Amino acid sequence: SVVDRILARDGEGPDVPALAAPAVERTRAVRHVPYLVARIDARGARRPVHDALVALGEEGYLAATAALSDAETPVRIRRELPRVVAGFPTQDAVDFLAAHLGREPSGAVRYKVLRALGRLAKGARGPAKGRLRFDKPLFERETLRALVEHVRVEGLVVGLARSADGRSLEGSEVGRVLAGLLADKGAQSLERAFRCLQIVHRHEDIEGVYAALRRGDKRARGNALEFLDALAIGVPEVKELLRLVVDDLPPAERVRRAAALVPTAPADHDATIRLLLQDADELVAALAAYHVLDMGLLALRPEVVAAFEARPALERLGAQPAGGAS
Repeated sequence: SVVDRILARDGEGPDVPALAAPAVERTRAVRHVPYLVARIDARGARRPVHDALVALGEEGYLAATAALSDAETPVRIRRELPRVVAGFPTQDAVDFLAAHLGREPSGAVRYKVLRALGRLAKGARGPAKGRLRFDKPLFERETLRALVEHVRVEGLVVGLARSADGRSLEGSEVGRVLAGLLADKGAQSLERAFRCLQIVHRHEDIEGVYAALRRGDKRARGNALEFLDALAIGVPEVKELLRLVVDDLPPAERVRRAAALVPTAPADHDATIRLLLQDADELVAALAAYHVLDMGLLALRPEVVAAFEARPALERLGAQPAGGAS
């Protein structure tokens, strides 16, 4: 009753969730589980709310999975929930997160789901060894999807560097930000690919292979190629793309060799910009539009105007005032 009164009176306070979580856990007041889930991202609340939801057992698990499955749950909340689900090292938790990986629309949440699955896979080396099963074909498909995305983004970067008059992303401040964002996206997709592989090959040092790849050491890359060639992977396309990604190839050559597996890369700078203006990531599309405006690329200006009219959010994401593209 004390917890009830405090939450009724002060529950909306920014510091209350972090204090309420241990109280709910200790009193087993499971009726307040929805309150905790809705405030798991509050200041200082992540760890205590996570611990409380896991300690509350089935009620905490069901609340976390329900909120994660609900598209109406804000992304800021959904980002925190995979870790709660991973606090329950059961086959149900593995199967739920694996299924959710394929249907979650937010890339940030998918990444957290993948990390949560990685924790469960690592745990399966210990007391849960042999008890938790991970769907190898599913994770190999996710590996393939991530590798395709990595090479696709690399193709965009290659296309942006091809210009008859020497223009490049380095020619504008916005362009440099766009280049950095694309580089981050490519790196993140590659990390996702190796995380997926580590989950289904949890007794192998996939993390070490990824670390060697990031270091860029030629000898380490050669060792990584031999290791991956010997790895039992059921999807041939995964092996083929892994070889291309790990091999020490110029980006343009890697994109060319992957053409049969990856969407056709745009031919040059302008074709790439046209593609980026339609990108599902509004920040990428907005940066492409403002790069055009910063560089004064008249041939592409009408397409920027059309993109702003079709997607008003793009203009709001930019630095120029409304109507700046007209």
